[in-house]
Amino acid sequence: MPQQHCQLLTAFVVTTALVASALIQPAGAQRNSNQDHFRRCPQQCTCALDINQGKKISCESGGLSDVPFLQMDSDVQVFHFTAPPDLPNEISLGRFFGRFFALEEIRITHSRVPAIGENSFYPLRKLQILDLSHNNISTLIDKDFYGLQQLKVLNLSSNDISKCPSAPFRHLQSLTSLILSNNRLQLAPRLFYQLKNLQRLDLSGNPLNSIDPDILKDLRPVTRLYLARCNLSSLHSLVYQQLPNLEHLDLRDNKLTYLAPHEFRHLSRLQFLHLDGNKLTTLKDLTFDGQALAYLGLSRNSISAVEACAFCNSSISELNLSRNRLESSARDDPLRALSLSIEKLDLSYNPTLRGSMVAEFIRNLHRLNVLNLEGIGLYDLPATTFSSVTGLRQLYLNKNSFSEFRYSLFLELKKLEVLNISHNNLKFLRSSVIRSLNDTNTRVIMHDNPWRCQTCYMNHLLKYAISSQMTS
Repeated sequence: MPQQHCQLLTAFVVTTALVASALIQPAGAQRNSNQDHFRRCPQQCTCALDINQGKKISCESGGLSDVPFLQMDSDVQVFHFTAPPDLPNEISLGRFFGRFFALEEIRITHSRVPAIGENSFYPLRKLQILDLSHNNISTLIDKDFYGLQQLKVLNLSSNDISKCPSAPFRHLQSLTSLILSNNRLQLAPRLFYQLKNLQRLDLSGNPLNSIDPDILKDLRPVTRLYLARCNLSSLHSLVYQQLPNLEHLDLRDNKLTYLAPHEFRHLSRLQFLHLDGNKLTTLKDLTFDGQALAYLGLSRNSISAVEACAFCNSSISELNLSRNRLESSARDDPLRALSLSIEKLDLSYNPTLRGSMVAEFIRNLHRLNVLNLEGIGLYDLPATTFSSVTGLRQLYLNKNSFSEFRYSLFLELKKLEVLNISHNNLKFLRSSVIRSLNDTNTRVIMHDNPWRCQTCYMNHLLKYAISSQMTS
C-alpha cells in the first residue's frame, strides 16, 4: 500500500476511534462536563455554567417524585426542575431551599405542585425569578413569599388558583412582573396591595367577567396589562383612571360589543392596544380621540362601519382591521384623520370590501408603506388606487381573484420592494405592467397562478424574471 494511503488510513482510524470514544462516553461524564465547577450533581440532572457563568442545575427528564436537594451544591445560582407534558413530576414543596443562599432563579414547572407552602423559599434574599407555572396550585397566602425582598418576576400561570386573600403579595415590594394567566382567579379587594414597583401584570385566561375599578387602585405603576380571554363584555371608565401609566393594553378575545367616544381618554401614555377577537360592529366617532398609538389591533371582530371621525385627533402607526366586514363609501373616508401617521395597514380577509372601497380607504394615507389586501376576493382595482400612496414598500394582493391588472396600477410605486400576487387567477401579465415594475428593485412573488406560457405576453415576463427578483 502506498505511504500516502497508509497515512490517510491511519488518520481515519484514529478519528473514528476518537468519535467512538465520545459516543460511548458515560452519560455522567458528558453531563458533568463542568466538573471543575461542581462538587456534586444529581444523577438525573445536568450541571453546567449559564451564560452569566453562574452554576445551573437542570432536571428535565420527568417522572420524579422528589427534588434531589441532597445531591446539589449549596452555591448553585439557577435551578430548573421540569418535565415533558406526558411525563410530569409529582412533588410537594417545603423548606428545602434554606441552604441554597446563592439562588437567583428557580423554575419548578410541570410538576403537579399542590401548594407553595409557608416560608418554602425563605430566606433566599438573592432570588429574582420564581416560576411555578403549569402546576396544581389552588390557593395563595402571604407567607408563601415571605423573605423574597429581591424577587422581580413571579410566574404562577396555568395553575388552578381561584380565590386569594387580600394582599398575598405584600412581601414582594421589588416585584416588576406578575404572571397569573390561565387560572380560575376571582379578583379580591387589595389583591395587589404593596406591589409598588409592578410594571407588568398578566391576568389573561381567567374568568373575570367584570372588573371592580377599586381592585386596581394599587396598580398605578403598571405599564403593561394583559386581560385577554377574560370573558369581559365591558370595562368601567374608572378602570382606565386607575392605570395612568399604561403603555400596553391587551383585551383580545373578550366579548366587547361597544367602545364609547373617548373610551381611552385617561390612557395618555398608551402605545399598544389589542382589541382583536371581540364582538365590535361599529367604530363610533371620537372612539380613539387623543390617542397616539404605535399599534392598534381590531382584527377578528365584525366591524362593518367606521364612522368618519372615529380616528379624529389621533395618530396610529400600524392599524390591523383584518377579518372584519368592512364597508365604505366616498363620503365617509374613515381613515383620513390618519393621513399623517399611519404606515402599516392590514385590510386582509374583509369579504365585503370591493376594489373601489379599497381605493377610498387608502386615498389619503400618504405615509403608508405596508398594505395588506390578502384574501379579500378582489378581481379588479381602479387604475389610480395607489396613486396617493407612492411610498408603498410592501403590497400584498395574494389569495384574491385577479385575472389581470390594469396597465397603470403599479406605475407610481417607485419604492416598492415586495409585491405578492401569488394564489390568484393570473394567466399572464401585460407588458405595460411589467415595464412599470422594471425600474424598481421589486421582489415579485407570483407562484400558484395558472400561467399560460403560450401567450404573447410571457416573453416579456420571462425577460423580467431573468433580470429581477421575481419568485416563481
